Amino acid sequence: MSKQNGCLDKEWTIHRILSEKIEMRNGQRVRFYKVRWCDSYEVDKNIPRSEVDKYKEMKGKLIEVVGPIQEDDESEKPITESKIALKIGDNIKIMSYEEVKQQYPDELFKFYESRTQLF
Repeated sequence: MSKQNGCLDKEWTIHRILSEKIEMRNGQRVRFYKVRWCDSYEVDKNIPRSEVDKYKEMKGKLIEVVGPIQEDDESEKPITESKIALKIGDNIKIMSYEEVKQQYPDELFKFYESRTQLF
């Protein structure tokens, strides 16, 4: 099989398993894994129109994690339970930490990299 964009053709390549869950299906416990697949191209008819519209809206806009928003009474709150400010083009968007982690993992990682110092 040939490689294309770091993925094997005609075979799904898993970057990593993100989490797992168990659901009941037909009276039996079935385990599901949430996976991050390799980057690949998909025929447009297989992509929901809402996702294509979202992509086109964001295309070419700089996305940057500004940081957590702290309310007066939230000084002890873990960052994972905080709201995060994102700069998308000229706009600011507020999202939960989980939403940012799922939708903008690279930008979140850059945010942490720029604030991490070696000891």
